Amino acid sequence: MHYLTVDSFHRDIRGTVLNQDAIIERLRLKMSELKSYRKKVHADLAAKRELSESLRPVDIETLKIENEQLTRNIQLKIKHLNEVKTISGKI
Repeated sequence: MHYLTVDSFHRDIRGTVLNQDAIIERLRLKMSELKSYRKKVHADLAAKRELSESLRPVDIETLKIENEQLTRNIQLKIKHLNEVKTISGKI
């Protein structure tokens, strides 16, 4: 039969309390991280709402047209770059 001495019992309890304190500290840190993340998400959502309220269909169409023009411009520059590479013998 194994008997616990007062010292071993005290060590076991102290170890358990230390482990629980470590768990509590990790949970506090995780809660802090989650609160920060929640604030960020709420701020992002508010910004998106504000943006969607301020944009009109005309603005969206204008952005689409600008996007198409920039895409064409990029494609032309890529084509030009490939031509220059071919001329210089890099491809």
